[in-house]
Amino acid sequence: MKEIKLKIRRNGEVTVNQRVADARPCVRAQYDLKSKRAQILSWHSDSPSPCLTLFADECTLHTNPDKEGCCTEVFFPEMKGWEIVHAECGRYTLTVFFAEKAP
Repeated sequence: MKEIKLKIRRNGEVTVNQRVADARPCVRAQYDLKSKRAQILSWHSDSPSPCLTLFADECTLHTNPDKEGCCTEVFFPEMKGWEIVHAECGRYTLTVFFAEKAP
């Protein structure tokens, strides 16, 4: 793994270690959400392909009323051999970062 050095411009209350935990190249994918302000419950890469689970809270708009209380599971079959290292839901977009699984 390549170490990526950092430099502290101004030292404040938060301290940062120099050691890098993970510096693998990532792929970012963005998906439009029909439901707005969805939440991510979890993600994992233990299946043959990575997946994540979305849910609606009181702020989520444009949901399916027939499925109230049910989570949405999203799989990425084209990303076998990759894992989700970060995911976030914005107002309109689901963003997922994938990295190749470490050997």
